[in-house]
Amino acid sequence: MMKKSAVASLFIATLLITMVGNVAFAQESNDYEKWGRIAVEVAKESYGADVEFQDYTYVGREELSEKEAKDTFKLVGSNGQDEFEVVVTLVFDKKTKLLKQLSLEEKR
Repeated sequence: MMKKSAVASLFIATLLITMVGNVAFAQESNDYEKWGRIAVEVAKESYGADVEFQDYTYVGREELSEKEAKDTFKLVGSNGQDEFEVVVTLVFDKKTKLLKQLSLEEKR
């Protein structure tokens, strides 16, 4: 009897740990998508209608402090003649999800 109880407890504990990990991953995934959309929109507004941004890459997240993180994206832009890269970084409050700083850096 005790063995079945221990196995059942272990199974439930493993299941709970897995579920908590998946929730944390899903929240970070949603953040990444949100900040990616903002990065593309800001780049489009900054460069105007003559430039198209067709693709972007999520470079990653850097934990700046307990409260702040920085996500970095690389966007590929084209004005019909030239292709160039724009690196967009967004610093945000991890708890409130508010944007604190945004920067664009063009690389040709």
